[in-house]
Amino acid sequence: MRPMYTLCTALMLTAALPSQALAGDSPVAAEGLAAVQSLTDHCGLLNPEAASGFEDYLARYLKDIPEPEVVQLRASAAYKSGYAKATADLARRPRPEVAKVCKTLLAVSADLRAREAKPDETPPAAPVPKS
Repeated sequence: MRPMYTLCTALMLTAALPSQALAGDSPVAAEGLAAVQSLTDHCGLLNPEAASGFEDYLARYLKDIPEPEVVQLRASAAYKSGYAKATADLARRPRPEVAKVCKTLLAVSADLRAREAKPDETPPAAPVPKS
């Protein structure tokens, strides 16, 4: 799993999504994609005004994966089963708990967006002392 999405993984586990969503040979397993998709969809329904932020997070999650691979993952039985399980798990959770996860997901998305907007701020090299 890509390190920049570690927080999302922790959030999904907090929301009691299946841990098997983190397994797989692909950088993104079908179950992992299903869990993230379900979470972003659910958060968008809870907070329609912020739906674009959740969509942004999902787009960043998928940005390094070729579109044909994403289509293949979404067509798999593992994705469909994982999405159904994740959606059912989220529906059973107390709304305030899920809303807190959604709020944190928006913050992560905003932080990633801000990091990408800043140019690399490399400090100048220290001067070499003359002997």
